[in-house]
Amino acid sequence: RVFFSFCVQQNREVFSRLLGLLTSLLHQHQSNFVLLSVYPLDNLFLERGATRAGLGDLVGAEADFSDAIRLSPRLAPAYLNRAGVRRVLRNLDGAAADVDVALRARGWLAETRIEHARILLARNDPAAAITSLDVLLADQPQHAMALALGCIARGRLGQAEARPTCDRAVQAAPEGFDMAHLARAGLALLTDDAAAALPDIAEALRRQPN
Repeated sequence: RVFFSFCVQQNREVFSRLLGLLTSLLHQHQSNFVLLSVYPLDNLFLERGATRAGLGDLVGAEADFSDAIRLSPRLAPAYLNRAGVRRVLRNLDGAAADVDVALRARGWLAETRIEHARILLARNDPAAAITSLDVLLADQPQHAMALALGCIARGRLGQAEARPTCDRAVQAAPEGFDMAHLARAGLALLTDDAAAALPDIAEALRRQPN
């Protein structure tokens, strides 16, 4: 619910069926009091928004998350998900406002810090991204995504710690996680070292061939 993946080509049929089910539930909702008690309307919008995001319908997802927020203004997962969608849609001011709400409500969640750092990197503020990621890494020092984003941020700043951070991300990366290798490849390309980047690109493709 809190996080969605844009890499769902292999699950597109499942996501499409889920979208149809959730849409049907929303249409029935107003006149079905039993359904109301089992599936609160705000959660239905939240779930459908995540499903739409997974299918690549970011505009529809943003609308569903906004409806969830309209119904439940304190629903932190809806703000966090809408922040992610708005970041991808390049509405960075809107994304930043949403993630700030999520941070105040659930700043201890890893997903919240990760999205915060992504938005800061999108706004070209790597120093602030590192500061936010350090909060997460103090609690979870082997968090692969936090380390990978930290690698990217430190690389942009030209910090010597960038390569060790990349290496830590690669060591912590679970199977199927390609971001650590992509971050280290990107760091090599910053110094025009294509030969060093190629093995990490190949490994990233092996981990996520789609």
